[in-house]
Amino acid sequence: MDGSNPRRHPQAGFSLVEIMIAATLGLLLTAAIMKLFVESRQAYQDLDGVNEIQENGRFALEFLGHGLRMADHWGGAAPDEVDGTISMTSRGSCTAAWISQPEWGIEGYDGASAVGSVDELPASCIASANYVAGSDLLMVRYADPDGVMTDTALASATLPVVRVTAGIRGRLLDGGSTPPSDMPAGDATRNYPFRAQLYFLRPCSDPGDDGSCSSDDDDGDPIPTLVRSVLNYDGSTTVFTDEALVEGVEQLQIEYGRDTDGDGAPDRYDTAATLNTLAGSSRRKAWENVVSVRVAVLVRSLTEDASYTDASSYSMLGDRTTALTTPVTVPTGSTHYRRKVFTNVVQLRNRSRQ
Repeated sequence: MDGSNPRRHPQAGFSLVEIMIAATLGLLLTAAIMKLFVESRQAYQDLDGVNEIQENGRFALEFLGHGLRMADHWGGAAPDEVDGTISMTSRGSCTAAWISQPEWGIEGYDGASAVGSVDELPASCIASANYVAGSDLLMVRYADPDGVMTDTALASATLPVVRVTAGIRGRLLDGGSTPPSDMPAGDATRNYPFRAQLYFLRPCSDPGDDGSCSSDDDDGDPIPTLVRSVLNYDGSTTVFTDEALVEGVEQLQIEYGRDTDGDGAPDRYDTAATLNTLAGSSRRKAWENVVSVRVAVLVRSLTEDASYTDASSYSMLGDRTTALTTPVTVPTGSTHYRRKVFTNVVQLRNRSRQ
């Protein structure tokens, strides 16, 4: 035998048992990776949903807070020193006469089962399908200092304006008006855009072509939304139209802090219903004494999470009077949304300066 030739050994393959063990280990490893991926994705979705709620809650309070902080600003004139009436196309009983009330710089309405049952709110101002049952509403009026305009700009303006001579008087004017002869131009006279803003909750974000919410809106999953009605120009006249502000706002509750001893600080907090049940001048005086406002919004995520089941109810303003401690109940069929209550107290700074 030639010793230079190595002995040849046949190569042995994997046994069936070895192949089955390897396949099992591979499947276990794949399952672990998939589980990690699913859990990571779920954690990301949970975090994204929480961030979405936080952001929308912050924006909702900021919009409401800005309106409240601006309420009753009349450029140096007292509310009862501002007169005049604007012209506009009415929306139900939301008429020019109702809008043109500078003496009501802030006015609230306590929620009811239907918008037609809300005390003191003008009838048909909001379509019944566009109101979230039980949610409060807020109206603010003011002269906007961010849009001061010259008399030349006043002549070409399309929306109502408040012309003010500081410390003397103010007057509501339609856009395009000529300055009144008894309010000539001067260092103390300014033209401010007139703002009238009604905040409320609508059951959907984007109503259909008829302007009313239905179950088909928002791709078949209506999203409750904080809405603001404002004065707009439609090309021929002034109208009161809605603009969506923040999606996912499911409930809005408001209380009003009244200064009853004249020291500028709130001595008690009441609901709008308490103030609106007062008659005549007593009601007007009660609203004039409001110096701060407590706001609470219930915000939900925009998408459902099947792995999460929500609590059945939420407390909004927990220290309300006994008759008003009923918590907000989560709507039927929406228990898989995450929710959070956000609260804020806003000082009516223009009231404190008067």
